[in-house]
Amino acid sequence: MKTMEQLLILVLLAGGTQALFPVDATTCDLRTNTCPCSPLLEGTVYIQVMTDASGRELKCLKVLPKGNRTVFSLKKEKITTDKEFNNRLTIIIKNGTLKITNLRKNDSGQYSIEVFNSNGVQEKNIYFTLDVKDNSKVESKLSHSFPYLRIVFAALGSPLIAVACCVVYRELKHLKKTSNKAAHDQKSLRCETENINLKCESEL
Repeated sequence: MKTMEQLLILVLLAGGTQALFPVDATTCDLRTNTCPCSPLLEGTVYIQVMTDASGRELKCLKVLPKGNRTVFSLKKEKITTDKEFNNRLTIIIKNGTLKITNLRKNDSGQYSIEVFNSNGVQEKNIYFTLDVKDNSKVESKLSHSFPYLRIVFAALGSPLIAVACCVVYRELKHLKKTSNKAAHDQKSLRCETENINLKCESEL
């Protein structure tokens, strides 16, 4: 019973934390995964292109029907970005990770990253797809699965969540006490029945 109490309290705290501090960061690793990268709208995505981009030159292009558009270029560890990504796109050179914040729906699309060594010789071309998901649709699915729970957690603050946990704990404790009392009453009834049977046998 104690394990169940702890489990339910942890579930409540986890749900409340998720509602108050939504996870909006997505990580995609192009070194091992070729599936579309699917971050949330207005969220942040970390796209690891390579293990280390030090000493390399990069050029990222967005593939468009009327011609490719340069998203960013990295040369001599200085980055130049397209105006659409100003103040939203950075490169963590030491681990070869591209970071995009405040994602927009029109960020979705196919991209290619041309990688050059220090001599300007192209080493490889990395392709990936960015599919920005509408977080309202994700929330809608969660709300459909847990309608009342999501509404409660969205409305409550941390203190009220703590109170909710205490209430659940008290109810479980009361249930445990009631169960113990029922078991005790059943045991007492069995003892009384046995005593009556013994008395009847002695009279016979």
